[in-house]
This record gives sequence, C-alpha cells and structure tokens, in this order.
Amino acid sequence: LADVLTMTSLILQNGHVMPNRAVLAWDGFKVLKTNTSTADAIKYVERKIVTPEIIASLWDLDKVIIGKASYVTTKEGVSTIASSFIWSDKCLIYYVPQSPKLKTPSAGYTLQIGEKRKTKKWPDPDFGGDRIEVSTLFTSIIVATAAGAIIASITAAA
Repeated sequence: LADVLTMTSLILQNGHVMPNRAVLAWDGFKVLKTNTSTADAIKYVERKIVTPEIIASLWDLDKVIIGKASYVTTKEGVSTIASSFIWSDKCLIYYVPQSPKLKTPSAGYTLQIGEKRKTKKWPDPDFGGDRIEVSTLFTSIIVATAAGAIIASITAAA
C-alpha cells in the first residue's frame, strides 16, 4: 500500500491526474492474497477474501487487472517445455478516462486499425462442419508517460 500511495502521489504531482487502474502480475497478486497486512486491512469486510475488486478498493482505484498470460520460453526443437508469465513481478498503476477524448490525458490508448473484424468461413469436411476465422488489427500507444508508474517488484515490497 505504501508503494501504491507513493506512485499515486507521483502521478498526481507529475501527470496531474488521479490514477484509476492497475495491472498486477499474478505472482504479485499471490503475495497480496497471502500477506498478513492485506488480511488485516480487509478483516472487517463482507467477504474476507482478497479479490481484484478488494485490492482496487484498498488502493482507491476503479479496477485492478491481474496479468495471468504466459508464454513458452523453450527454444524450438527442445522436448521439455518451459513457460513464464508475461507480467513477471511488476505492477502498473495508471490513469485512463472513462471514454477517449481529445486533449484529455491518458496513460495510453488501444487503436483499432481498419475494419472492426474480418471474418472468413469455409467448409471443412475433415472437421465435420465449417471453420470460422475472425481477425482484427490493433496497436497500443503510450500517450502521457506521467499518467502512469511501475512498481518494479511487488513481491519484494510485500
């Protein structure tokens, strides 16, 4: 909580906005779930279970997203498969407006490129029906670096 308050102050001071979201690594979330300080902070709430919603409330944010995505780290051709989380032990705290607006600060936006979705459908007798492929193109851009901050190691802080 002290680290989050420090980052919130930094964003308020430099970005002039109050952060309203966070992305927390799965490993960091596990630490918060088992941390006695977190348990003490929520011992009088209705569900004494640490959830992303409870963390958001503790940190005075609208939403906390838990980064659970992983990827295969093994080189091609190796028989033993190893994987790793994309969001190692970091936590990103940031501000985004409820809806995008011109001349409104935001840590970033995701922009869609071209059509909303492209859909392809073709018969596949081996599958026993039709195959459907849906694709979309998008890119993420950082707009205001002062509207976000990263806590480098949530596991060490907890």
